[in-house]
Amino acid sequence: MKKIVVLLILCLAFAGTQALAQQVVFTEDWQSGGVGWTNIGAGGAIVNDSVAQLLGAGNMAFKTPASPSNPAGAVNFALAGETDKNWTVTWDYYQALHSNTREYMQLGSLDAGGGLQQLVALGCYNATSGSIYQFRVVNGSVGWADTTNPRIGDTWVHMKVEQIYTAGDPTATLNFYVNNVLGASVTTTSVFGLTYLRAGSGLSNAETPAYYDNIVVTDNYVPEPGSMLALGTGLIGFLGFIRRKRA
Repeated sequence: MKKIVVLLILCLAFAGTQALAQQVVFTEDWQSGGVGWTNIGAGGAIVNDSVAQLLGAGNMAFKTPASPSNPAGAVNFALAGETDKNWTVTWDYYQALHSNTREYMQLGSLDAGGGLQQLVALGCYNATSGSIYQFRVVNGSVGWADTTNPRIGDTWVHMKVEQIYTAGDPTATLNFYVNNVLGASVTTTSVFGLTYLRAGSGLSNAETPAYYDNIVVTDNYVPEPGSMLALGTGLIGFLGFIRRKRA
């Protein structure tokens, strides 16, 4: 009976390798000072003020400046390497309601020469609506557009963007969430992994600063065929072992 249970577990494990696996490749909660980030514009700062501490006592967050002119403070981070084409990025976001502001997280991909391959963003952009969150896909879409998520001011919200890609498909799906509610879904023909992040737009924001915290970048990748083959070979060997023991 014990052997049967073990065998069942192995079978389930093998079946599970057919699905996407997840691996966190980058996190930032600012508690260690934001090592590796570079400034874009001026005035951004890591703070533990009353807004940051709404997420917990002693919490740190990155705050953009209240700036009526460009460039406003933002920060860039270059990832150690390009993520898988299946990726997810989540973060916490806070901003007061205002109809004339541009504050958002940017997720980008650069080629080896520094050329832009793709840029995706989610947050607030005054060119569309002051009461709804907006998203942007630079290549393979139409630029800034409204989500269906109402903008929530003066409280922390949880943002999420994911790219879903199937090998061999010339397109991918980009999904945009606010507080785990899907607000927009678009198809892109520019399918790349991420190479950098930017917290803050770096643009004027009508003197309404924003906060960014708890950034997590996750690879959602399909296990390599070699790994699946090794597991399958082990399973076959285990079956042979059971048969020999019974003989």
